[in-house]
Amino acid sequence: VEISRRTSGFDEPQLQRLTDGEQLQRLQRDLAQLPVPDPVAHYAARLILASHPEQEDAPEDVRRYVSYGASPRGLQALIRGARVRAAVQGGTAVSCEDIHAMAYPALRHRIILNFEGEARQMKVDALIAQILEQVQTPARMAA
Repeated sequence: VEISRRTSGFDEPQLQRLTDGEQLQRLQRDLAQLPVPDPVAHYAARLILASHPEQEDAPEDVRRYVSYGASPRGLQALIRGARVRAAVQGGTAVSCEDIHAMAYPALRHRIILNFEGEARQMKVDALIAQILEQVQTPARMAA
């Protein structure tokens, strides 16, 4: 009973201001200006395309188990997330490593399994891993 008394009431949370609107807008502007080199942007776009089952270069499991791949908004989320990661890591531009790191959080809810994928309990993260493995980074393409 004591646990329910302590946890079922409403306690007004004490919040501390961490920033103001002006600083937040400045951060947003700075992030938007962080460069995304063309080869990195093209790599991100190829990842998005490879999430679509109708693409011939999509992994076999994507073609078999996915109904809908990530949309252009998925690409936007991937680039935005990669910009934030690059900035937090102290980078001066977005790298393929930033794209790779943000692929899971940006795409996992944007790739929709078909009936067979659901029935087989496929994990979208496993499909993203296959996409990341199959789509070559610019460095791997040049080698």
